[in-house]
Amino acid sequence: MTILKPRTITKTRVAGVYIKGDICFYLLAHACGELLLCADSKHSPHGACLWSKAVILWSEQRNTFVVCKYGMHDQKFDLTGYADSDCLELAKMFGIEYRSKSEPLFMSDLSESTMARSFLTWMAKHPKMATQFQNYGEFFQKRGVIPLPDAQYSGN
Repeated sequence: MTILKPRTITKTRVAGVYIKGDICFYLLAHACGELLLCADSKHSPHGACLWSKAVILWSEQRNTFVVCKYGMHDQKFDLTGYADSDCLELAKMFGIEYRSKSEPLFMSDLSESTMARSFLTWMAKHPKMATQFQNYGEFFQKRGVIPLPDAQYSGN
């Protein structure tokens, strides 16, 4: 059995991991100061998207759900085989927008997500790297977000 892990050389910058099916999603605190929603499969990297701009949409052209930056014109990676319920779960985990094929729009708030809590835990564990992300930390803390306990933390 292959263990699914993020494919990044900067493992200490992985603030949270969520595995669904054969895709490993993770929040990457990139050295450029951006927070990226990334995805890898068992066979190859899928892609990355600015976390705060990510949206899950149905693509008629590809006949699958896709993660996009802003909208359909900027598709980042496919969610082949994902059902509505899988996409909704992913949207809630990361606090991103989701539009299904038939249901009304699901809007989420980054600060209501598990990944926001995981990010705050990452900041506490990596204070030197976290200095460039203080604005995100303050944003989440002002909204009452609390870090995940170590037992629930999936980052590095």
